[in-house]
Amino acid sequence: GQLEEARTMCEADLVLARASGNADFELEAELDLGNTLFYVGRPAETRAHLARVEDLYEPARHHQHAFLYGREPAAVARLHRALALWCLGEPDAALEYLRSAEALLSEWPHPFTECWIQTGAAVIHMLRGEVTQVRRTAEAAIATSTVEGFPNWLAQANVYRGWALVMEGDRSGLTQMVEGLDLWSMTGAQLM
Repeated sequence: GQLEEARTMCEADLVLARASGNADFELEAELDLGNTLFYVGRPAETRAHLARVEDLYEPARHHQHAFLYGREPAAVARLHRALALWCLGEPDAALEYLRSAEALLSEWPHPFTECWIQTGAAVIHMLRGEVTQVRRTAEAAIATSTVEGFPNWLAQANVYRGWALVMEGDRSGLTQMVEGLDLWSMTGAQLM
């Protein structure tokens, strides 16, 4: 349904961006298509488009995209590439890309992207069975999203922190998970 429609739109955007000859537009279009392909279950294609983001990315020039487009493009590309690599059976490479996304944000901070990377990190650590890291990254996302006012990231981080608490034997995590899911639903998000 909506994800396939989004994929079609992203493909059309990429054609337009390439035709314009503007590398900045192409970088953003590749990022949008790569991320969307991940959510439609096409991780190999995701990896290819997000690799193109890396090819086009120049830190000193493109970090400003965080303020133009609302996200630091290379950090988001590296996170989604990490998730795609996990799905392709490459957990060590996934962790390496996650760490490179985190390192980039230490150099070019952007709170919204930081929450995005922290919640994504919680997912990767969850998949790896690293409960302490899930809790740690979720708590960091909760702190930043609370201060900055990012309800979607706050909702997700509460779900992941709740999961970590349950895994540590604290049943109050179930309540936190439900509260996070309720908040997530209130944001209008449909992709959970």
